[in-house]
Amino acid sequence: MKSSIALLLCAVTFCACNQAQPTPEPQVDTPHPEQKIIEEVVLSAYIDGLQNQGDSVKIDQGFHPSFEMIGRTAEGEIFKRPIGQWRDRQVKRRAQGELPHKAGEEVRGEIGMVDIAKDVAVTKLIYYKGDRHAYTDYITLYKMEGQWKIVFKAYTTID
Repeated sequence: MKSSIALLLCAVTFCACNQAQPTPEPQVDTPHPEQKIIEEVVLSAYIDGLQNQGDSVKIDQGFHPSFEMIGRTAEGEIFKRPIGQWRDRQVKRRAQGELPHKAGEEVRGEIGMVDIAKDVAVTKLIYYKGDRHAYTDYITLYKMEGQWKIVFKAYTTID
């Protein structure tokens, strides 16, 4: 009986102590001060400049010359595409009248996540063709000489 009373006393004390502890406030992540700048670089250089317009000025402002995209073929083989090759193709499409896309035909990007550590950032971009989620891109940027530049992209096809 003494052990039952001691056990009950311990349980009551434990409950009372736990109730006396203040509930911690939920953590609210405040956006990094550079988050909006990074988002704008990705949307301006990649979505508008490269994909929708073939605008060499916007492309050059946001992409570092050493940028590479890594992708996979249908057979699962990895390939690389440097920005120069990709940029030239899109600028040529613009010269041929294929770009800019007409209203309603533009691709659209939504930033799903931005993670920043000092001078490097990674974004998750949800890429839409019309209303269809076509790709998920992971885009890496470095801050160099005061400007964020896109240096790498890996992606997956959602179709």
